Amino acid sequence: MHTRIEWVGGVDGRADTPETSDFGPIAVKRRETINWNGYQLQVPPLDLQLIVSERRGLTERAEKIKHFMMNNGRHT
Repeated sequence: MHTRIEWVGGVDGRADTPETSDFGPIAVKRRETINWNGYQLQVPPLDLQLIVSERRGLTERAEKIKHFMMNNGRHT
């Protein structure tokens, strides 16, 4: 299935300190709703996912995000 699901709870402003995360209050304010297999899911915006993936050394994931953004009219 090649799916990555992450779950966090009890998040507060510390999640975005010292750098913005893809699960902190900033991501929550900017979340996007996508349709996936008939379900509506709220996800962090791709630009935050890209930044965090690069920071965490998730090179393959970052490249997939960049590819998607370039092919769908989103800028990195």
